[in-house]
Amino acid sequence: MMKQKGSMMDEFVFGPMPHARAREILAGKPAVTREVFDRLLPELQARALTMTGIEDANTLERLRGLLDGIPEGRPWNEVKEEVIEEISPWLGEESAPIRAELLMRHNGFQAYMSAKEQVMARQRDVYPYMQYISMEDGAVREAHAALNGLIMPADSPFWADHTPPWDWGCRCEKVPLQDYEVAEIAQDQDVADRASEGTAGWVPGPAEQRAIERDGRVSLGPNMNVDVTAPRKRAGRERGTFGWNPGDMRVSLADLREQYAPEVFDVFEAYARRTPLEDGRSLWAWLEEGLV
Repeated sequence: MMKQKGSMMDEFVFGPMPHARAREILAGKPAVTREVFDRLLPELQARALTMTGIEDANTLERLRGLLDGIPEGRPWNEVKEEVIEEISPWLGEESAPIRAELLMRHNGFQAYMSAKEQVMARQRDVYPYMQYISMEDGAVREAHAALNGLIMPADSPFWADHTPPWDWGCRCEKVPLQDYEVAEIAQDQDVADRASEGTAGWVPGPAEQRAIERDGRVSLGPNMNVDVTAPRKRAGRERGTFGWNPGDMRVSLADLREQYAPEVFDVFEAYARRTPLEDGRSLWAWLEEGLV
C-alpha cells in the first residue's frame, strides 16, 4: 500500500485500538430485514444493517451486537468466528465466511472512517491533502483501482462521494498528507505510472482536478479514461443506490424531506411509521431521534 510513512496521523488515528465514537456509530445502526432495507430511501441504506438471506430480525440484531466488538478492540478473527456461527444456519458453511468478512469490513470500516473523518477534519490546517489508496489486488473494481494513489485537497468535493467505503464492499482507504509530502510526490510523479502498484501517488493539475470533480473521469493515459462516478450520482435517486456522508452518519429529516417530491416522501413516512424495529421503536421513531 502507498500509505505515507512517518505521518503523525499513524500514531493516533490509524493504529488499531478501541474506538468509542466508531462504536457509537455502529450501535446507532438499526438491524433490518432485506425487505425493510430495500424500501429505505437511498440516503438511509448506508445507515442501516442488513444481510441478504437472513430474514430473522433477532439474528440481525445479534449480528449488530457482535460488530460492536470491532471498535471495542476485540480480535478480528474472534468476532468473525462468532459471526460465522450466527449466519451459517441461514447461509451455509461455505458462503458464511465470505459473507461474514464482507459484513464486518463494510460496517466496521464505515464506522471507523466516519469517526476518523471527524478527527481529520479538525486537522486540515496540518494535513490539507488526502490520498486515495486501493488494496491493489485482483478484487479491486476498475473505478477504485483507477483512483489508486490520487491526491486531492482535503476540502475537495470529490471526497464527499469517494471517501471509502464509497461503494458496497469497498476496501479502499484514504490517508492525510502534509504539504511537503505532496510537493515531493508531485515532483517525482510519472504520468505513465498513474494508479500502478507501488507508485508513490499522483497529483492532478488544476484543470484535471476540476474534471475529476465535475465529470467523474480519471485519465490513465491516451484514450484511457475511467468512469469513477459515485453510485448515487450515476443512478440519481434510484432504489438501492449507495451513498453516505463521511464524518457524519446522521441525517436531518427536514433535509431528507426537501430532497423528495411530497407524494414520494409521504408514502415513505407512512411506511416508516408502521414498520417496527427489533428494539421496539418504529422505523420513523429511529429517524426522529436522530442517527448516531
